[in-house]
Amino acid sequence: GTNMNIEFTRLLDNFDRIRLLNSKPIDLTVWSEETVYDGIKDALREDGFVHLRNALPVNLVTKAEAIISNFLVERGAEDPSSKNMIQSKGTLLTGFRPVTHDPDVLSLVEGHDLKQIMTKVIGEETYTFDTKWIRVMGKDESTDIHTDFYRFQKIDGPIYICWIPLMNMDLQSG
Repeated sequence: GTNMNIEFTRLLDNFDRIRLLNSKPIDLTVWSEETVYDGIKDALREDGFVHLRNALPVNLVTKAEAIISNFLVERGAEDPSSKNMIQSKGTLLTGFRPVTHDPDVLSLVEGHDLKQIMTKVIGEETYTFDTKWIRVMGKDESTDIHTDFYRFQKIDGPIYICWIPLMNMDLQSG
């Protein structure tokens, strides 16, 4: 089956976002296992971010997207899977445990597939924060460039952030 994209990144400034838009993604279906993780490490070391394609099973992404979409539709949003996308304003579901800690959402954001990639890239076991940051954007909305440094400033050691789009989006759209 088809897999979805994932992006590992440090905090990006404006220049980094431009470089990301112009970067060539690493497609996990094309690279051999013995070279892909070295390629990811090299990209992180050189650029501070890496954009991966075909990294996570699409069925996990689809299940997580369905949980979030159903929650939004139950609360009056247009069905996000429709051609028009969400016509209402986006929302932040950070820490909203009925959604963020649903087993189908957790199987994506804390699951074996993501942990395996991260462990192989970092070289040691990885952990996630209990809080999950889910941001739903409405049609023609985008997230302003911002920093989440204040959330992590007391952490000793490196932090890797994963952005996982739940539908096919081009990088220019956010």
